[in-house]
Amino acid sequence: MAADADPLAYLFGLGQFGIKFGLDNIRTITDALGRPDRAFRSIHVAGTNGKGSTCAMIESGLRASGVRTGLFTSPHLMEPTERIQINAQPISSEAFTAAFDEVHRTAEDLIANGKLQYHPTYFETVTAMAFLVFQRERVETAVIEVGLGGRLDSTNVIHPQLCVITPVDFDHEAYLGSSIEQIAGEKAGILKPGVPAVFARQRAEVVRVLDEQELAGARRESEIERDADWRADDSRAGPAGIAVEGGIVQPVGGSRANRPA
Repeated sequence: MAADADPLAYLFGLGQFGIKFGLDNIRTITDALGRPDRAFRSIHVAGTNGKGSTCAMIESGLRASGVRTGLFTSPHLMEPTERIQINAQPISSEAFTAAFDEVHRTAEDLIANGKLQYHPTYFETVTAMAFLVFQRERVETAVIEVGLGGRLDSTNVIHPQLCVITPVDFDHEAYLGSSIEQIAGEKAGILKPGVPAVFARQRAEVVRVLDEQELAGARRESEIERDADWRADDSRAGPAGIAVEGGIVQPVGGSRANRPA
């Protein structure tokens, strides 16, 4: 089916490619698009339980502070436009179609030039679309929910200002591994050197995996908040649209790890 005949039907048809782990396709497509994911700040959220609600709460707090927000989540409930939101509003069908058209045309050109073997999957395509929309809409900070796992998820091409890992449990074992340690390792794959991270309370096995990530050097120069309960004393955000100034939002429990280089 030609994409211009029915863009949504074509997009849904990409589901036939199933789930593809790896960042090669999404890096190729975002490079060709001019790296729209670098046009805005981002917060990356992985985990098993509570990812969606955590993303919604972070977005709401940023928006209440006057930040122009983007939100990328999955799956959608009614319409695919729900996956890509600007200031808590799903984008229009027209904007969704326009973003798809550009990503699809770019993918077809890359295939014709031998730079891609096949069309990006549904999730890879929609991820690239979200980045493009956030760039065009001049989003200041986007909250990005991992689709599956983390380490090889299409969203992991971003370089965020903050990483968040919600409670990790058994999920998608066919793709992420049969043990909680393997699954935690995939989720922890979003962590990047020098990028602050916040971890929810975790099972002991998950904590050990996260500690191993630090000891391996992946978290050097990064500040980590663990097991913290938070109190919001004021909704004013700092200049980055993420951190707050003057202790306005303070951890009131838990521990902090700050690893030197």
